[in-house]
Amino acid sequence: MYLNLSEEQIRSLIDGILRLLENAVYIDRKFFAESLKELFNKMSSEEDEIFLCPLGGEKDSAYHMLYYLNDLPDNTRIITTKSLQEAIHKSKPGQSIVFFDDGAYSGKQVCSIIEEYMGIPLEARATSEQHVKPLDENERHEIGKRKVSIAYICFNTDSESIIREHAQKAGMMIENISYMKDMQQKAFDETSKWFENAEQRQLVKQCFSKIGYEILLSVKKENGIYKSGWSEERIANGALGYNDAQQVVVLKSSVPTYTLTAFWFAGGKFYDREWIPLFIRTNKNFV
Repeated sequence: MYLNLSEEQIRSLIDGILRLLENAVYIDRKFFAESLKELFNKMSSEEDEIFLCPLGGEKDSAYHMLYYLNDLPDNTRIITTKSLQEAIHKSKPGQSIVFFDDGAYSGKQVCSIIEEYMGIPLEARATSEQHVKPLDENERHEIGKRKVSIAYICFNTDSESIIREHAQKAGMMIENISYMKDMQQKAFDETSKWFENAEQRQLVKQCFSKIGYEILLSVKKENGIYKSGWSEERIANGALGYNDAQQVVVLKSSVPTYTLTAFWFAGGKFYDREWIPLFIRTNKNFV
């Protein structure tokens, strides 16, 4: 056995994995639409119009969930748009524009998307990723006249101040950030009630950490050299989900990187054998 576990430990490990899956958040079409409806009702009165905008571009999960919003009850005050540009052009000063997404843990991606919209140079953004088309000068002026909020299904409240700070520096004020599930608590926190006892929690954590580290290392380091943007520290910090998030969130079409790495990371090797994850994460680079 690769992890050198006794028969009793293997039983405990399997039970612990099942407990992780039982406590996971599964975001399917129905759950997504109903959750957003509840968030919208909290964010505005019945008289207000809401202009919805996916957080990201055509390759991001929120964009693909646009279709799910057709499941919402007929409501003339909810207007869906495919980009911030469209939301600005359809709305009027004083009206609400709401970014929506399945979730955010570190907040880096949303910071980068907002900075990209506001024309911040790539080298000065929170990440080097490219998601959207920047606003033009008039659109950047107009966004200051709208009430901008963000609606998440899952959100780490520890990142709220970071998002607000980056957005403000970029020239966009975030009025409100709403969410359904707070990801502040990690799966393996001492306060976690997912496991039978502390011994089981530690066993499952050690196994997932070892697997996550090994499969990441097998892909992100070649011939003793780390790939661009990667280091020993980042690999260790990503073993239990990027930024050590330790979450278990599964979308119907993909899995976010803050979910435990062993559950979704494909292409890596564990003890020289191909690792086949339980869930599939969409490859955004696939053409």
